[in-house]
Amino acid sequence: MTDSENERVNHLESGSWFLKHAGGLKFILKTVIYSVILLILVYLYDYSGVSSTHFIYNEF
Repeated sequence: MTDSENERVNHLESGSWFLKHAGGLKFILKTVIYSVILLILVYLYDYSGVSSTHFIYNEF
């Protein structure tokens, strides 16, 4: 084997940082995505005005 091939094999055997921490990174990414979706839903609910009370028969 040449030196460059040895470096590639050593790199693959040691594994990359992302492969070692894949579970934690996946958890953090899912948490961020779900938090953003939840904030968007809360904003849309507040924007729709469902919680505000409007009297339907204002003119009567």
